[in-house]
Amino acid sequence: MAFPQEQGSCSKIMSSDSNENNSWYEISFYKGLTEPSLLFGCPKGVIVFNVMIAFLMILWFGFWPILFFSFIFHQFARYVCKNDTYLFASLISYMKSKRYYKS
Repeated sequence: MAFPQEQGSCSKIMSSDSNENNSWYEISFYKGLTEPSLLFGCPKGVIVFNVMIAFLMILWFGFWPILFFSFIFHQFARYVCKNDTYLFASLISYMKSKRYYKS
């Protein structure tokens, strides 16, 4: 029995003449297990922050044009997260880190 090899998968095709009892020597590792799940192309924390700020600006100040700026920020976040899904997480980690050397 031959197993199809998916693109990006680490598994190899077993030959059809091999026994069914052979164990896998290599397990497929999927991209979905290693990268964070994105919601509308952005990490969930960025979406929550963006919606929360827009909601509070509309609720407290009645500032409806914030929806345009919120949309622009979301598109920017999608563009940035296309190549690096951990950008915002690493940025927050950098901002929280203690500065050992002051210049």
